[in-house]
Amino acid sequence: MATRPWHIIIAVDAESNPELKDWVQMAAGEGVSGITTIESAGDLPVVLTAHKGEPVAILATTTLDGLGTWGDTWAAVGQQRAEPTRCLLLAEGTLDGTPGRLGSLASSTLVTWAQVIEGQVTADKEIEYDYDAIGRQLWGEESIVNRRKAPAPVSTPVDNESAVTISDIKVEVTKSGLLSHLLNKGGRSAQSSKVSSPHPPVAAPSVAKATERVILPPSQFVVVVGGKGGVGKTTVAAALLSAAAQAYGGGLGLDLDYLKPNLALHFWDINREVPDLGLLFEQIEMAREQPGGSDPEVEKRWIKDWMVQLFPLLTNGLIIVPGPDRNRLHASLPPRGIPSVLLEWATAQNEPLVVCDTDPAMDESAQTAVEWAGQSDGRIVLVTTPEYDAVLETNRVRHQLIDGFGFPADQLYLIVNHRGSPKSDISAQDIANIHLNGVPLLAELPWVPHAATSALSHHHPIQSWGKKVRWDQVLMTLTGRTPTTKKKRAK
Repeated sequence: MATRPWHIIIAVDAESNPELKDWVQMAAGEGVSGITTIESAGDLPVVLTAHKGEPVAILATTTLDGLGTWGDTWAAVGQQRAEPTRCLLLAEGTLDGTPGRLGSLASSTLVTWAQVIEGQVTADKEIEYDYDAIGRQLWGEESIVNRRKAPAPVSTPVDNESAVTISDIKVEVTKSGLLSHLLNKGGRSAQSSKVSSPHPPVAAPSVAKATERVILPPSQFVVVVGGKGGVGKTTVAAALLSAAAQAYGGGLGLDLDYLKPNLALHFWDINREVPDLGLLFEQIEMAREQPGGSDPEVEKRWIKDWMVQLFPLLTNGLIIVPGPDRNRLHASLPPRGIPSVLLEWATAQNEPLVVCDTDPAMDESAQTAVEWAGQSDGRIVLVTTPEYDAVLETNRVRHQLIDGFGFPADQLYLIVNHRGSPKSDISAQDIANIHLNGVPLLAELPWVPHAATSALSHHHPIQSWGKKVRWDQVLMTLTGRTPTTKKKRAK
């Protein structure tokens, strides 16, 4: 019985990675699900996050840039993965010149965790490896079911003496300074091979958008805040994003409510495989605990690379950045300073509207979003239900925003949500004008029985409000931009 295919990560160097990738593609066939190459040890954690649902096998060399600093982190992350994880380490010394084939890595936990491969040193001071054996250890003989047969790469014809045949694929042989025996068949030496990739690139899935995308330079930044839980804050955030998709052709939603990350449920099925932001948080924390700490610029690159996973998941032109996995035993909170990096990335996408859903407790993430909105001429939308306790909490938050954070009072707006009952303790106008000292009322959401539950179960924002709520006018007030009416023809 065949095992699940492995995702192979090649971590050698910029020159040799492409050649090794070609070798894996030819030799493994169905034994691998995909191949990723990295040129720095610090890039591995984010790659492992991207492939959290797959078995992963890593082929690395001790000379990889940064491995001395990141080796222990590799071992820690690899041992914590739920899926099988292998690491084959080619022992070629370390860049710092420490004697020995393992150099300064000799006492690291990486060497204990990984399988160390020592090749044969030739008279010419080159290292020979048995790549048949390495292949078996990377993806395993059991997993090779049927090898893909790819057409021979189009290249300049070569004579038979300078070519080798593997799985009916002819490969032109060229010389490589680092790996002199890439295809060592049964003890027979062959020089490194460079071939055209047998697998053509797959185009990214196209996503139909409701309207022509409009760019608002710079992106309008909106933070949705509630004085207490259960007032419909996430419902409002989802509705704003859905309206932006219709009016402007896109938008970006950032779920900063890490204790109850529900924003993505309005757009994606609860069982849909989505990246777990919590794993990225954990990897950043582990990196910071290493000797010397972590480089902030490297952390920014990890976050940027992690976000790339979200683009194939576009929904109606929207980018939704979900919170950590909802099924975690304990809430996963971002490391210090990371909320600011997330917001920096979000606003740099030039989406027409960026909407942040926040935690009612006003934690670091919510506070950072509020400060960001204040510095970027953004808007804060207060959400409350028409009950006395909810209004009191909303007024407390209003004072906190204005007096504590110095947020401009004229950039605050209000939405009153009749979530639980058609009856009101206080009218929406009285809430805005009397209890909240004149905060402009953007909208009053009518009571729609079971609307929120139905919307979540069908994974879309509430649609039963109909024309009772003019979301187009809400957007105009928040962004100052008239929605486009130019529609795209459906394909």
